[in-house]
Amino acid sequence: MLRSSPRRALSKGEKWLFGVASAAILGLVGVGALSARLNQSAEIVFPTPTPLPNPNGFDVYLAATTMISSAKPAVDPVNDTRDLRHENPRLAAQNYSLARRNAWLASNAAGFALFRQATTLPCRNPHYQVTAGSGNYRALRELARKKIIEANTLKLRGDWNGSVVSALDILQMGSDMGNGASLMGKLTGSAILAIGRDPLTTGDDPISKLSAPQALAATKRLEAVLKRRSSYADILEDDRWHLLQWFDWMRQQEGWRQYVMGNSPSFNEKWKAYTTSQGEIIAAINRGADEIIADAKKPFNAPFSISPVPDPFLQNFVHKRSYRPDEGRELVPLNLLLLRLALQTYKAQNGRFPATLNALSPPILAQIPTDYYADGAPFRYRVKNGAYQLWSVGPDGKDDGGTPLPWRNGKTGLNSYGRFPPLLYGAKNVGDYVAGRNS
Repeated sequence: MLRSSPRRALSKGEKWLFGVASAAILGLVGVGALSARLNQSAEIVFPTPTPLPNPNGFDVYLAATTMISSAKPAVDPVNDTRDLRHENPRLAAQNYSLARRNAWLASNAAGFALFRQATTLPCRNPHYQVTAGSGNYRALRELARKKIIEANTLKLRGDWNGSVVSALDILQMGSDMGNGASLMGKLTGSAILAIGRDPLTTGDDPISKLSAPQALAATKRLEAVLKRRSSYADILEDDRWHLLQWFDWMRQQEGWRQYVMGNSPSFNEKWKAYTTSQGEIIAAINRGADEIIADAKKPFNAPFSISPVPDPFLQNFVHKRSYRPDEGRELVPLNLLLLRLALQTYKAQNGRFPATLNALSPPILAQIPTDYYADGAPFRYRVKNGAYQLWSVGPDGKDDGGTPLPWRNGKTGLNSYGRFPPLLYGAKNVGDYVAGRNS
C-alpha cells in the first residue's frame, strides 16, 4: 500500500510570491468592481416635456432680431457706445434728432411689426435650442434695447400711450422669456425686464399723461403679464431637469470625467472624480436642487441656510446660492410699476389719487400686490399736496420712510441722462426702493 508523501512547506520566497499574486488578483477584482460601479449608468426618469406652442412667440422674437438693423451712427443714447451728450452736444442733437429716429423706425417697420406679432402668441422658451454661447440670448437683449428707441421716439412725438405700449411689449417679452427656461434664460429675461422699465421711469413720465382708458388697459396688460410670470422657484425646478439632461448627455462622452475637471484639477478633485459614481452625482444634483428651491420659496427676510458643496468634483455639477435677491430685484420694480399704472387710472377717473392703495381693488386691480422685501406686507404709500409717494422697504427689509436706495456712487434719483444708474446692493443697501426715484 502506497503512502502519500508529506506536503512540503512553502519557502519564504514562495509565500511572498503567493501573497503578491493574491493581492494582485484581489486588486484587479476590486478595480474592476469599482470601475463597474463608477460607470454603471444610473437611470434618470425625466418628466414628460411640455409641448411647445405652434406658432411659438419665442421663435417670432428671434426672427425679429434678424430684421431690425442697428442705426449707424446711433439714433439714441441707449445703444450709443460714446458719451456723446457730454463729448459733443451739437453732434448728439444731430444724431438723436427726431427726423433720424423716424427714418430708422420706418426702415425697420417690418421687424417691429414682427415683434408686435410675437406678443400676440403664446410663448415658451425652447431651452435646448438656446444657449449663452449661441448668441440668441444676446440678440434678444439687443432687440429689447432697439425697442427702447421706439418707445423713446414715441415720447418725443408726444404719443404717450404708444410709448407705454412699446415698453409693455418689452416687459412681456422679458417675462415670457422665463416660461420653460433654464436659469440662463430666466436671468436673460430679468435683464430684458430692467431694459423695458427704462422708458417708463426716465425722462418725461408717459404714465402720468395717460387717459383713464389708456391707463386701465396698460394696468390690465401688466397684471396679466405678472400673473403668468415664472418665479425663481419655478425656474429652479425646471433648471434641475436641464442640469440632469446635460449630465445625461455628458456621461455618454468619452473621457467626460477629465473634461468636467478641466486642465488643472487638484489631487483631491482627481481622486473624487474617479471614486464618485454616476448615481452619487445624480443624487447630489437633486439634493442641491431641493435645497435651493426650498430656499427660494422662503420669505425674503428668512435666514439663509444653504450649505456649501465640499466635494471639489461635485462642485462642477451643483451650484448652490440663494436666488431670493434675484426674485426681489425682478418682482418689486414690476409690482411698483403696476401700482403706478393703477394709481394713474384712479386719478384719471376721479381727479385725485386715492387715500389708500386698497381703493384700487376692485375694480382697477384684481388684487393689491404686496412688498416682497417686507415678506408680503403692503407697500408704503402716502399722499401729500396732490402727489403720492410709493415705496418698498428695500432689500434691507427696513422702512426708512421713503429715503431712496443710493446709487453705487452714493447718490440718488436720476443721473444727467435722465436715467437711474445701478443701485447699491449688499451690506450698504440702507434705504427704500422708491417709485420714481429708484425705478
